[in-house]
Amino acid sequence: MANKYPNYVGEVDVISDSENIKKLLKIPFSKSHISIMVHKVGKTLLLDDFDISKLILNEEKQQWRWLKRFLEEMCKVDEKIILRKNKSRSNLQSKLMLSKFLYHSLDSTQVDHALEGDSINSDETPSISMPENLSLSPSKKSREDSWTLDLSFDSVVSELDMKVDNTYSTSNDSEHKPFLRDYVWTFEDIQMLLGSDMPIFGDSNHPAISLRLRDMKKPINVLTGIDYWLDNLMCSVPEVMMCYHLDGIVQKYERLKTEDIPHMKNCQFSPMVVRDIAQNLLTFLKSKITKSGHTYWLLKSKEGDVVKLYDLTTLCENYFDEDSSNPYVLPVAMLFYRVAKHLIDSGSKKIKRIHDLLNNCLRLVDPKKHKQISISVKYLLSELLIPNNIDPTVPVIDSNENDSDNDEYCNDRFDESQSSTEDSGDETYATLQIAELIVPSNSRKRKIFKKSSSDFLGSDWEKRGLQAIGHLIDALNDLINIENLQSNKNSRENEDELPRMAKPFEPIPMEHGSLNSGGCSVLAKVEDCDNMSKNFSAPAKLAPNWQNNQIVLLLRKLAQIFCFLSESASNGKKYRKALNFIKLGLLCDQTAKALKIDVRNNNYGEILPCLLGSCGDCHFFLLKGDEIDQSEENFPLHFEENLKIICDKIDLSAKDKYCWCFNTLINVDHKVEERLSLSVCCYEEALTVIKNESEAQYSALGQELTTKLKKKYGNGCNELACLYMNKATHIFEQTEVKDEALRVSLQNLTKKSIYYLERGVEAFSSINDTLNLVFIYSNTAKLMRVCAHIFVPLNSENKRSEFSQIEKQFYAKAIGYYESAMKNLESTADALKESNSYEEVWDQLNWDLCTTLFTLGSLMQDYAPLSYCAFEDIERDISNSFNRALQLCSEAEKRNSFKLCLYQYRAGTLHHKLASLYHHSFRNMSDSDSKRRQVFQLADDHFEKAMSRFEKLENKNEFLQTILERVGMHEHLLSSLTGFGSKIRQLQTILQFLIRAESTSKMKMESDEEDAEETSKLMKFVLQRIQLCIKGLLRVYSSKMSKYKQNHERWKALDDELSSLLEKLMKKKKLKSSLELYIWQVCEKCSSTLEIELRFK
Repeated sequence: MANKYPNYVGEVDVISDSENIKKLLKIPFSKSHISIMVHKVGKTLLLDDFDISKLILNEEKQQWRWLKRFLEEMCKVDEKIILRKNKSRSNLQSKLMLSKFLYHSLDSTQVDHALEGDSINSDETPSISMPENLSLSPSKKSREDSWTLDLSFDSVVSELDMKVDNTYSTSNDSEHKPFLRDYVWTFEDIQMLLGSDMPIFGDSNHPAISLRLRDMKKPINVLTGIDYWLDNLMCSVPEVMMCYHLDGIVQKYERLKTEDIPHMKNCQFSPMVVRDIAQNLLTFLKSKITKSGHTYWLLKSKEGDVVKLYDLTTLCENYFDEDSSNPYVLPVAMLFYRVAKHLIDSGSKKIKRIHDLLNNCLRLVDPKKHKQISISVKYLLSELLIPNNIDPTVPVIDSNENDSDNDEYCNDRFDESQSSTEDSGDETYATLQIAELIVPSNSRKRKIFKKSSSDFLGSDWEKRGLQAIGHLIDALNDLINIENLQSNKNSRENEDELPRMAKPFEPIPMEHGSLNSGGCSVLAKVEDCDNMSKNFSAPAKLAPNWQNNQIVLLLRKLAQIFCFLSESASNGKKYRKALNFIKLGLLCDQTAKALKIDVRNNNYGEILPCLLGSCGDCHFFLLKGDEIDQSEENFPLHFEENLKIICDKIDLSAKDKYCWCFNTLINVDHKVEERLSLSVCCYEEALTVIKNESEAQYSALGQELTTKLKKKYGNGCNELACLYMNKATHIFEQTEVKDEALRVSLQNLTKKSIYYLERGVEAFSSINDTLNLVFIYSNTAKLMRVCAHIFVPLNSENKRSEFSQIEKQFYAKAIGYYESAMKNLESTADALKESNSYEEVWDQLNWDLCTTLFTLGSLMQDYAPLSYCAFEDIERDISNSFNRALQLCSEAEKRNSFKLCLYQYRAGTLHHKLASLYHHSFRNMSDSDSKRRQVFQLADDHFEKAMSRFEKLENKNEFLQTILERVGMHEHLLSSLTGFGSKIRQLQTILQFLIRAESTSKMKMESDEEDAEETSKLMKFVLQRIQLCIKGLLRVYSSKMSKYKQNHERWKALDDELSSLLEKLMKKKKLKSSLELYIWQVCEKCSSTLEIELRFK
């Protein structure tokens, strides 16, 4: 019955025939003999009637010889332990009369209906308030025909449908027939799954009633009353109909309520006493039956006052021989397996219960004789330790993983002072006085034992993984041995086909068959399991390559666990350890593929790409130099050699395919390029494996893995490209002689860099990873700038010549890549803004693009390509580059960029360069050119903007240099003027520009020595230009002395004073500290004089 309803095993307290329960509850009232076998599965006790007399008389069952020898010794001590059943004439007549009575009480349709029974789904939760009928209907698909071992991830292992052989049974054959009804009975706080054959009658007025036949000559005693009461109580029958007869002639009928039975005349008993018996007996059994898988014998001899409990598994170890064994071992082991398998298939979170059940099954089953069962259990244990759906990057223990029924660990136990034992501490033999059974349970002292719900599997995932690997390797060893046995068997069959000659001095063996065909041994070999009896049948039909199928599945499970362990080690920065796990995982995967067996479930297709991807990760992170376990590069694994031997037996070439992934010659310090290249190759190979799968398999792999691999591949390509780019830059800067050999070497490096950058762009584009596209486009643009720098044309003196077309092309490509990066950045703006990194990335890209435009314009301005381009075109290109750069600076200033000061300085420099550009154009124009005035105004505006920015930023040198250049442009304009008024106005304008140098006195002192020296030179030039401007005014005013005599005198006085100041200044030893003071005085006087002149103009 336990095999029918595995979902109740471990949930209820007892599973048994109802007759056994009645026998136990009547112990204090009866002197009859009791013999019951008991087994423990979780918190459930399995009770089975044990007929000793039948065992003694049955000489055919050789596997019981050990118990017969044990009983013979016990009989010497107590002869009453063996009691034959009552087969007297009166007893047989009573049974025959009852049978006829029941038969005539039913019509044929009622008989059929009663035999069908009521059905419910056996998967439903048992009721705790009233009995519940269970389905007895057979499944639609019989499981007796075949037995398949399925190790796929969908169903893990198919049900090993084995039944106990009738040869092992100790009771009548009729007892193995299905009960009329199976139900869950809750008696007080005890739950029992029982089977009963009691017929139940009913009509519209009385839906459920039991029928009893009684002889009026014999009164109803206590035992009969308890029997009737328990039958009705177990089956939830509210009434009983008593049929009284005299010598078979019915006299009367009497209907009684079930609750009135304990109060009938001559059979009064207390239901509370029965309750106490049940609770005390269950507590005694649970306290003494503690070993799962052991066979216990509950015995009470006739008229005995003690209940004895024997641990037969332990007591009878010395009685076993080659022809006998404990027949309960294998059925109990298979029950453990079925219950565990049922819990797994139902998605139960009671991991500890499943683990204990599987371990108990493995402990009971002999792996040499039942290898298929052993292999199945070992596989399930490995799956339990490392589930298939666990995330190796963030392994989390399920909060329900260690949950189990509290009742399983909270057992009521007798106080040792009240429990009488004869073994003096020996757990193999315990006794209980019958008088103690009726002691009220409330008066007993109870001890509650509760195990802690700690993590019994542990949170050390590496330890769990190694345990799982141990189970799988044991299973593989078993399978390899099976194959060897099969090959030896085939070789023997081939030898049998050869003609054999009789030997003259040896008798010819006569292969007589056994006279006893029913006595098959429980220890039959796996290859002979089809000859076992029908109730314990191994697969009768196995695929020719079933061993290879299982080898493939076990190897791939191993590969999956090695993949998990590699990820776990990598997350712990143990990269060399992870590489060792990956090597073994690849070995298992390739060995499995060498067998060329299709797997029904293709979830395993992800293992190889994951292993290769993890290998790439390890090589990549080893370059960072932050590994923890530097000493574990070649750490030994106790199972490594064993696994390699197994894989070599299967296929020798499997270990060679991916040996390139583990180049031992790579040195972290000196072989950065090789290790990084190896990392990229691993990612590329993983993507190739996925791509080569069929479309159906590819979709099964999932886009998540592909996306991760492509992202890693793109990042690896980006890193490798940057490595080649930096290497090219370093070589160029360190080499003084730029010859052709250097050029070729740099070309090779830059070609490699652009190749990997293009591969990275393809990878990120295919998964729409716009953020990484931003970075890789930026790096590609940087490479173009590097190429423009290192491939600059040089003249014979090893100096650069004019700006070349190659440079222009590289800068144009760089600008294009930066613009592409900016576009992709806009598409990821929302995601980046949430992480507060958008502005930072935008600022860097904007600055790089602005710098590129600035560099392009500056080079074209400084090294104008006049040999192949017109000046107007050059001027237009420079102007466009600088203006675009100014727009970027303006946008950054609006955003209040992190580099605000740099942008302001860059804007001032751009205005200065634009002013210089237009200044140069203005000087090259003739006086009659129509655009001359416009170009002059553009230059003057940019000079003004540059001066304003430099003055605001307190950049003295740039400010003074801009003033001087602006003064020079205006002086050039002055030379073309002829009128008195226009010359005076131009000189006054020039003087106003020079007077603005006064603001430098308020600026901070230059800290750098060279900058301070440059400032002093520029200040001297400013003083000289002021003096020249004053002399120019005197010269112009002297032409009209009569009209502008006062103006001439004012400027003359200022000129003399200025000459005196300059003379004193040149005599100063500390010129730098005096310059600012004198220039401030000069500018003040010039400013006041100019103000007076303009006021009276």
